[in-house]
Amino acid sequence: MTTDKILKAEKEGKTIFGVKVTTKALRQGELENVFLAATCPEKIQRDLNAIAAVTKIPITKLDVNAEELAAQLKKPFVINVVGIKKK
Repeated sequence: MTTDKILKAEKEGKTIFGVKVTTKALRQGELENVFLAATCPEKIQRDLNAIAAVTKIPITKLDVNAEELAAQLKKPFVINVVGIKKK
């Protein structure tokens, strides 16, 4: 999976980063998709997948690790989880 959709959403101001913020938005049904870095810890993946099963919001695991994802998005911090907000 490429990060094209994330980069497009970032330009539109529709991205959120981080486990806590994304988890909250996922529970409230505010997201259209969630992306996980290849190196995202298993516990985080399990927790988000459990919530996504209830909210029916798709979660996609990327082929890039957290550091590469941060570099592509030009962020100075590691990114394990990215949420894309609904329109």
